[in-house]
Amino acid sequence: LRRYYDTQMDCIWEVVARTCNVPDDAINTKRRNAPWKMARFYFWYFVKTTTDVTWKQMAQYAGGCDHSTAMHGYQSICDWMKVDKAIRRKIEEIEKVLEGHIHQSDEFFGREKNLHYGFL
Repeated sequence: LRRYYDTQMDCIWEVVARTCNVPDDAINTKRRNAPWKMARFYFWYFVKTTTDVTWKQMAQYAGGCDHSTAMHGYQSICDWMKVDKAIRRKIEEIEKVLEGHIHQSDEFFGREKNLHYGFL
């Protein structure tokens, strides 16, 4: 039985993978090349800022990595956004696509639509 938060993360990963031009299975790999690593970092950023999913749940979804890996990816994106325009533009691009997915699917948030999606 799939858990509700898996569906949320599936939606976010689908958008991030497509926007970053990485294969769907890039979330479950240990590869560290820049596009795949950045896609995982963006994924962790959006999961943390838009859902109630725990660090441990995020790490399990991402191939069973340690929760501190997810925390590091999230914090890195937060720090880089402050100084890197390309990172900010990519975040904005992903936000726009996610916004479209959220408005199309009420099940993304389940209980209260847009509860955590502060940038809408």
